[in-house]
Amino acid sequence: MRQNFLVLEITDKCMLNCSHCFKKDRKDFHVPVEHIKDRMRAVLSEVSAIVLSGGEPFLHPHLEEIIEAATKERKHVAITTNGLILKENIQILTSYVDQVTILCSLDYPDGRHDYHRGFSGLIKLIKESLTSLKRADVETRILSTILSDNCYPSDIQGLIRFSKKYCNSHTGETILFQRYFPIYGGPQPLTAKQFSEAIEAINRYSREESVGARVIDNLYFHDVARCLERYFCSTDGEWSICRFSPFRFRNLSMLKDFKRMLPKIPEDCEGCRYAEQCRGGCLAYRASFCERGLGGKDCLCSGPYAE
Repeated sequence: MRQNFLVLEITDKCMLNCSHCFKKDRKDFHVPVEHIKDRMRAVLSEVSAIVLSGGEPFLHPHLEEIIEAATKERKHVAITTNGLILKENIQILTSYVDQVTILCSLDYPDGRHDYHRGFSGLIKLIKESLTSLKRADVETRILSTILSDNCYPSDIQGLIRFSKKYCNSHTGETILFQRYFPIYGGPQPLTAKQFSEAIEAINRYSREESVGARVIDNLYFHDVARCLERYFCSTDGEWSICRFSPFRFRNLSMLKDFKRMLPKIPEDCEGCRYAEQCRGGCLAYRASFCERGLGGKDCLCSGPYAE
């Protein structure tokens, strides 16, 4: 059963300078707790889970109060993190076993991760923190961005094996993959062929390792359509379907109106057997990179699954 969820940016602060970060223009401030609670309340009846994002959420001085506010409303909380200070917050997390999931960013299964994150020894800290959380039965998953230099079978297999060894999942799903969104002059984006081959490798190695792995925005199945069923609120209070969408709104009602007006299927996708599930692919990608915008299909729609 698919869950609706809210992604909340609670801080712009971060202690790393990752090469492919989407927040190079961060303002370096924490969202006041009351603003965060107001944004939660706005969609409380429509979501079953809340994702706390940033920046680095564990830098927010009132993170525990934010977690408490969400769990008190019986909402599951997921927290994205770069893992640098995860170990220092284990005691807080053990108070919310079965209520919190940690999504730890890891893009390479080896020392390249440290290089691209700009912090030597980071992958070692991640291993130690995930091991401690596993002992405490806190649910953890790896969140990995598919880049043009880590989309190869050996890297994907390494990431899946890493998640199998160090993560603790109550559902069997230990790793989530997401595609890279090229902004701020970062690395080159994937080609359609690379993306298609990466999906095939993820499916193959997750079966071989008996690990639950999911591509968040897999064009060929159903997860792309989740953007129509979720809410995103940035640190400055703008509402959208996701952090990469060029369509931003100052209030929630405008976002809801925008969702209702969206065409169900782009013209380019009429006749495709996956159209009802995929709905044309990533809305942010279509709006930003496709010649026909929202009227066209995702530019990464190619390969053995495409019509």
